Amino acid sequence: MRSTSLLVLVGGGLLLLSACAPAAGPASADAGPTATAAAPQESAAGATAPGATAGDGERWCADADVSTRVDAALASVTEGPHNGVLVSPEEMAELGEPEAAIADQRRAWEALTVDEVAFQQCLRVRQGQPIVDPVPGSEP
Repeated sequence: MRSTSLLVLVGGGLLLLSACAPAAGPASADAGPTATAAAPQESAAGATAPGATAGDGERWCADADVSTRVDAALASVTEGPHNGVLVSPEEMAELGEPEAAIADQRRAWEALTVDEVAFQQCLRVRQGQPIVDPVPGSEP
């Protein structure tokens, strides 16, 4: 199991949420023959980008610099903003966050550069999480 961090912009600061998630890649040999990585779950509110497929996810990691940064973030022994997944506004709505916090999170996503969006999406892909479309029309 790998710990996953989720970043939520709250009142001008970031809230770091941690949870355990299966490591991406082949099952560990010591985990036994029946160990498998859980398939990503699509959220009820449709946080997965419309029409997204596994191939669509990997395109976010196609840039060598983004891929290298994500690999380094995942290899880090500490958790923080450098390797945390930024929660999408839709995911915040599912968590029951207030509208003001959701609006702040949407602004945080809209403020990301194209490179930062690619990093966030690639980080999701590498951790077996669904890609999201937090900013309409954002493409790699």
